[in-house]
Amino acid sequence: MILLEILYMKLEPFKQDTICAGIVLYNPDLRRLRKNVEAIGKQVDIIIFADNGSTNQTEVDKYISTLEIDYIIIQNSENKGIAVALNQIMEVATNRRIDWVLTLDQDSVCPTNLISIYRKYMRLPNVGILCPLIKDRNFGYLVSPNKTNIQKVDECITSASLTLTKVWKNVGGFDEQLFIDGVDTEYCYRLRNFGYDILRINEVTLIHEIGRTASIVNIFGHRFIVYNHAPFRYFYITRNLIYIAKKHNNYKRPQIIKIPAIIFIRLYLTLIYEKEKTEKIKAILRGVAAGIKMRNKI
Repeated sequence: MILLEILYMKLEPFKQDTICAGIVLYNPDLRRLRKNVEAIGKQVDIIIFADNGSTNQTEVDKYISTLEIDYIIIQNSENKGIAVALNQIMEVATNRRIDWVLTLDQDSVCPTNLISIYRKYMRLPNVGILCPLIKDRNFGYLVSPNKTNIQKVDECITSASLTLTKVWKNVGGFDEQLFIDGVDTEYCYRLRNFGYDILRINEVTLIHEIGRTASIVNIFGHRFIVYNHAPFRYFYITRNLIYIAKKHNNYKRPQIIKIPAIIFIRLYLTLIYEKEKTEKIKAILRGVAAGIKMRNKI
């Protein structure tokens, strides 16, 4: 059973259309976290931190205690995954009657105009999530920038996405079976199934990083990312890919053709370009078996 402790600090009554930032922590680099908080702290009403059992939790708490902004700390005794921590943040925000939550990775540094631009679009009908353009520190834009200010998209990453708390509650929250990888993708699928829109605001860009050890290779004119993740990540990536496809009936659609292709490409890239090849290939194959066995709970 997870041990949950919540520390409430400096809290004041909120006005309508309140926005909080929610940051999931797990062994964060304090220098990057400090830049993250400095960038977003003045833009939101409060920051909710969810620490997933960090080994440097004492140092993290010491830093957070020096902040001159409103904040809440959720302290977990062990790592239960990104989805659990996100749900904890969203639940606390909902209970505090906060309207919107800006979800952030612990090392994401937001532009200073992020919230002021988001506020122009918060009242649009059917909106569930507002998200920015993403520009990777190493690889540039993940998608080509669009000339329009706003664009409806199928999915977005969690970091710097602004989520309406009542929508989170209506769709059933984040799927905690996923632990890590695919949590944002699955949530976006479900949100759209409920009739909500994901709107990308092309006026604002988040500088993001896929991975500090990632690289890009060109094969027959196509670009592929070599992630160089640890083996356990490839287990979850593969398992969750299959689970999400089953959950959203992609096995009955043309996407079924893509799933084995994606797994084959990942096996190929691992075999040719990555270290720890044997362990990673075993992890991918275990992920296939685990994904087939998984059952949907929400």
